[in-house]
This record gives sequence, C-alpha cells and structure tokens, in this order.
Amino acid sequence: MLLASTGFSGCKRPVVGRNLGTSVISQLEASPSFVRAGVALEIRFTVSGTTPSNIVYSLGGQPLECDTEIMGSQYICRHPGFRIDQVPQGPTSIAVTVTDDQGRVTRGDTEVSFDFDCPTFVALSVTPDIAEPGQDAVISIQASEPLGEAPRITRAGRLWEVPTGEGARYTLRHPVTTADPANLTNIVVTITDRAGNTNNDCGVSGDLLFGVDQQPPSVNASSIHLERGEPGVPSILSATPGTFSDDTGIDTVQVFDETGDVLIGQLNVQPNGAVSATYLAQASSRVRLVAVDHVGHQSSLMLVPERWRLSVGSGATTRAGIHTAVRTQMASLGAENMTDRTLEAAPDIFASDTRALTVRADIGFTAAGKLPNAYESTFWMASGYDTKNKTIVVFGGIQETSNRTTRFDKTLLIRWDQRLGEYVSTYGPTPQEGLTPPARGGHQIAFDDRGCGLLFGGQGPSVLNDAWRICSQGSSYVWSAIEPAGEVRPAIRRTPILWDPITRRYFITGGQSNASYFNAEGSFFLREDGASGWQWDEMTDFPTSYLDRQNHVLYRDPDNGNIVVGLGRTSPSDVPQWWLFKGGHWVSQSLDTSMNRREGFGYAYDLARHLLVLWGDNTYPEPTKLEVTTLAGTSTNSLAGWTKTTLDTPLPRAWPTLVYDPDRETVVVFGGRRYDGRFVPQDIYTLSMAPSAPFVRTLIDLAAPRPEGIEAINLEIKATGHGDDDGIGPGLVAGEGIEVMLWDYRQNRWTKMATTTSNANDTVALEVTVAPERFISPEGVLPVGITTRRPSTVGVTAEVSVNLVNGYLTLRGS
Repeated sequence: MLLASTGFSGCKRPVVGRNLGTSVISQLEASPSFVRAGVALEIRFTVSGTTPSNIVYSLGGQPLECDTEIMGSQYICRHPGFRIDQVPQGPTSIAVTVTDDQGRVTRGDTEVSFDFDCPTFVALSVTPDIAEPGQDAVISIQASEPLGEAPRITRAGRLWEVPTGEGARYTLRHPVTTADPANLTNIVVTITDRAGNTNNDCGVSGDLLFGVDQQPPSVNASSIHLERGEPGVPSILSATPGTFSDDTGIDTVQVFDETGDVLIGQLNVQPNGAVSATYLAQASSRVRLVAVDHVGHQSSLMLVPERWRLSVGSGATTRAGIHTAVRTQMASLGAENMTDRTLEAAPDIFASDTRALTVRADIGFTAAGKLPNAYESTFWMASGYDTKNKTIVVFGGIQETSNRTTRFDKTLLIRWDQRLGEYVSTYGPTPQEGLTPPARGGHQIAFDDRGCGLLFGGQGPSVLNDAWRICSQGSSYVWSAIEPAGEVRPAIRRTPILWDPITRRYFITGGQSNASYFNAEGSFFLREDGASGWQWDEMTDFPTSYLDRQNHVLYRDPDNGNIVVGLGRTSPSDVPQWWLFKGGHWVSQSLDTSMNRREGFGYAYDLARHLLVLWGDNTYPEPTKLEVTTLAGTSTNSLAGWTKTTLDTPLPRAWPTLVYDPDRETVVVFGGRRYDGRFVPQDIYTLSMAPSAPFVRTLIDLAAPRPEGIEAINLEIKATGHGDDDGIGPGLVAGEGIEVMLWDYRQNRWTKMATTTSNANDTVALEVTVAPERFISPEGVLPVGITTRRPSTVGVTAEVSVNLVNGYLTLRGS
C-alpha cells in the first residue's frame, strides 16, 4: 500500500526496551534515516554481555530476513532495498530482539521513514521572466515536502548560485550579466527530498522559460511588403520569416503614418519573425514602423517600402469580395443568405498580380484550423454551437495511453476567423473548483437560443450526475452549477442531450450508468421554470421493444418535428433501432442490419442540406469504418435514404466530435482516438456532403464610380478541379466544363455569357462589346458568376479552383 510521505526529520534514537538477560543491545541505529525505493538499508547495533544465541528483526511488526555480519561486539544487517509494495510509506519502527542461551530476551527499537514519492513543485516562478544585464532574476521555489539539499538551478548548461532557504521553501537572486546567454532559454530547477528522490524521477518538469535581452530588435526592411489597391483604401502589410528578430522575441510592431506621430496600427509578429497579411486601420500616403521587444527596447523608426496595384474586391462596396456556394439553384445577386455555403472569403481580396483571383471550393473534408497542441488524440469532448455568439463551445475530453488516463477540465472557444480563413481556438473560463465543471468525458453540451448551454453527466474518475450551465458574457463565458428540483437523476455517461426549442426543455435519454452497463432509467426532460428554478420532468416510458442504449444519435428532425433516437450500442443485444417521438408516442422505423453496433461515431445534423451526417467508429482494435454515413431527407425516410460514402478522409478514428456551424452552414470535425497507438492530430476539418455544382460569385469592385464610354469588358477565367468521371451532376444529362455569367443590371438577372463542354481543365476568354455598361453598377461593381459541373456525385471528394486570370475594361476615347 502506498502512503503519502509524512516528512519526518529523522529516525535514529536511543534503544528502548527492557534488559531481561545478560545480553544487552546498545547503539541501535538504521541508515539512511529516510529511505527511497531500491536503496539499501543498514541496521547496526552493539551487543554486550553474553553472546546471543538468536537475533530476530522486524520492520513495522513484520519479520525481516537477512544475514547478520558480526564485527566484534557490533552486529550489522544489510537489506538491498525495498519495493514500494513491500513496506508502507512514512515512519516505520524497527525492532531487534536478542535471546541468550538461557532464553532471556532483550529488545531494542529504532525508526526509519520510507519515502517513495517524488518531490513536486507547489510553486515555481521567476521574476521577471525577461531581464537585462544589471537586473536580478529572483527564483522562488516551494516544494511539496522538505528537501534534503538546496535545489540545483542551471540555465543553458551553466550552474547558477545555490539558493537559500530551508525545509520546502528556497529563494535565489541571480544577478544577470552579459555572460548569461542572450535568448529565451529554460531555467532548469531540480529538487531532491531527504530520501534522495528528485522531481525528474517522476517526469515532473522544473523548467521556467526565461529570457535575457541584450540588444534592441533588428528589422530587415527589404522583407516588408505594403500593398495597396487604389489610393485611400486600407493598405495590407505583411513580412516574410526573418524580417523581425530579437534576443527574446518581438512584442509588437507599431505602425505610424508618414509623419511618424500618428499610430495607425499594431501588428503581431510570429515566432519566426514574419507578419501575416494585416489590414491597417487607417490609410496613409506613406507608412513608418518601429519594432518593440518584450522589455521595451525599440528599433529605429523606418520608412516602409511599398508597391501599388489594382485589386479584386477593394472594399469600396459593402459586399465586395468572393462568395463560394454549393447549390443547385443560384440565388439572386442581392441575397444575403447563401444557402449551402461552404466558403466565404474576406471582403478585401488581393491576388498575386493586379487582376487575378483564385477561389477554391471543396466537397468532403477540408482542413480548417487546429485545436491547441495538448488536444492530440482527445476524444469524448462535449461540444455545442452557440448561435447567439457564433461560437463552438467545447468542454472536457479524455486522452488514454498505455499507462495513463488524462481527463480535461478546460473550456475551448472555437470561432471562425474571417481574416485567416480558418477556425481559431482560444481557452474559455479558467478551471476553478466549484466554479467550473470537474474534468470529464463522454458527455455533450446543448445550447439554447439565448447563448446558454447545458452539460449533464459524463465520465470523471467515476460516472457523474451533476448539471452545469454555461452562458455568454460579452465575448467570454461563465459556468454555473445547477441543482434541479425533483428526483435525483442517475449518474450517466455516453448520453447525448438535446435542446428542444418547441417545448423549451432539454431532453436526455439512454447512456451508461453506475448500476448497469446500460441505463434503463428511461428518458426525462430538464426545464427552467421561472421563479421555481430548474425542474426534472418525467417522460412517457419507452415501448417494451425499445432497447436500452448508449453512444447513440439524438436530434430533432426540422421537417416533421420528431425527436429521433437511434443507433449506438444496445442491451441486451446489439440490434440496430431507429425511434421517433412526437406527441407523447414512440414509433419505430426500420434500419439495415449493417448499422448494428454502430457506436463510436460522431454525428451532426446539417440544417442547410437536411442531412444527418455520421463519421467514425470504434471497431476494435482498429477503426476500420472509413466512410461517411448520411441520412438524406427526413427521419422517416426509407432505407434508401441512408448512404455510405468513402471520401479522402483524415486519419480514421473513433469518437470524433462533429458539430454543425449554421452560420457557415458546414459540419465541423475534430478530435478522436485510435486503438493502434497512433496519435490523432489536433486538426479541425469542415465536412460538406451535398451533391451539387459549386457556384462562385465574384464582385469586382472598380473602387470608383463606373467610367463613361466603356468600349469592352475583357475577362479571362480558368477553372481546374476534379470530381466524378463524367461530370454529370444530379438532374443533368450531360457533363459540362464551366459556365460564366454576368449580372445584367438592366434586366436584373444573370446572363449566360460563355460555356465550355469539355470536362478537361480549360480557360474561358470572354469579351463583351454590346452594351457593356449594363454589367457594371453605377457604383463601379462588376458581378461575375462561375458555375462548374465537376464536383457533383454524392460522396466524391471534389475540388474546384476558379481563377480570374485577367480582367480589364477598354474605354472609348473622349
């Protein structure tokens, strides 16, 4: 049995006992006084008087086996060391009993303390974390137990001074000089307890990131790029890797106007010294900048070199930019809601040359960001989409290795970054006992329409039955525990939760409980009842043919209002079932037997396409189900409504998280685990399954009122991509290449201008000489629509790249 270390200061004391014979024990001691695993223990004592006929040892009341070495009147017993399962931790008595040849007994006692635990850090800090020569770096150390020696502190292989202190607390004040390496390098702190255990023995890091800054930042002006469309529009500033450098990194780059007095922007510098393309908040004829490091050193103020060019979507109109949609019918030009949208680029887009623009539309899985590095191979994460704040909220999750299970207690906020074109993850409320949910996995969060989500149950060290609510406050969120009135609900894991906007209640059913592998408690509602607070509501029992289940589907069908429960793993036997609940009645639907024991999947309902999407499985020992399973149409569809499609998927996995983003009208995929030892990357993907022809709408903003006397509009458009072999989409009788349209402001409709029938990569050259003014708005906007038929068949990974290679106006002479 492993006990916590008591931290006793010693274990040598005078012999205690009665002298009942002529053999007398004295000078009994054990060394070392603090003993760690595998360290030899030596017991020494002196026997005077009659030579003993028998010597017996015991440790904590248990006999010890060892040979006794005799050196005159001194006796020595050595033990090669103990395993942690042989003796308890903490102070333990050692008894030596001597019997002479007359049967008379003398006993002596002493004590040692067994300590098998590594010392850990209760507190470890360095102040400041970046210093200059002439400053002191103060390191404060608090260990989990008294130490046997002062901590050892090194940086870059160089041993620092010996800290002062005693017990578990030590402090070091290190004078920083030019001899300290000028960079960000870890301070390494090693602590050793009285038994000789170190923090490194248990893999506990004693590293502190510390920097020494000796030089001001340096800037390579030739690597800075400042790009413009027309004068007066916001400028785009970027820098390649290595542009900005410093001993300890750049804190910020401050951008000023041409006078150097007015601050017009601040830029974040990447660790490699680069700056991503950033729009400046204010226009200026010239731009100057200065780099500032973390201690306030500044580079010299410099004038930034720049270049001017025309743009596609310069920002002079509200909707200038690129919209990419997957649709079978095109919306009108003024439509703000683009049904089945898969990608919408930022409103201000500049291409590699003056008039070129490339747009890419994907069907299938598309990489769209990353979770924090700690979330590799994390599964059973709870997630829900907050429509009020356009945020995916994620809580908890589990990681499992061969010898360790880690449960997360952190909250992640995932939001779409229009400028970066990807999902960006940030941490939400800091975990605090009693204020945020304890760590867990195997649960879900369901959000209402007020920016609040509900979490119930899950798998911590045991199965849980607590309920928590998370609500938005500004751009962040706050957790609060709730205790609904009514019968206490059983602890449940692996159960979904549904917000029902019709009855304005949460619906929970199934899962795994403490009492049984499957929960047979039926289903129940949770509601907030005004002044009465939260209440548990019972629900009509299931039909007798309903099988208890876990890891199942639960969603509301928007077409008929049914609450749908199905799939998962069932008890007492794995039988694929599909149940619909409406108006207080349960109705069963047929399912193919191939759906049997389908439980290790993630799922989401795609509202834009009326499509239930499932991916992943836990077929042990290898997740072999690579395909994406969908149910098209309503929950009452026949077996023909189910399809299984193999895509060019990310790494196959079990227990991925799928959540639907209604604002971008796409399914977001992340997380999961493998059973073959491989790590699942922390990548975020979007998944689009709709069969259709992508439609690309480009608004070319001239950044000026429409010029008079237009002679011609010239466009050169190239489309490349791959999809099904023949290019025939649903409802089409023949494949086509690409089709180019212009919006006719006089007729208020799209006008087909050019079509290619080839399914090979091709380029369309379009020249308009008949009344070209009708295609340009009075504000100077030229809408261009491009349709491609290549990505069409369900389940085919398809990608289209449409490039406005060249576009210009030919003007008449005045």
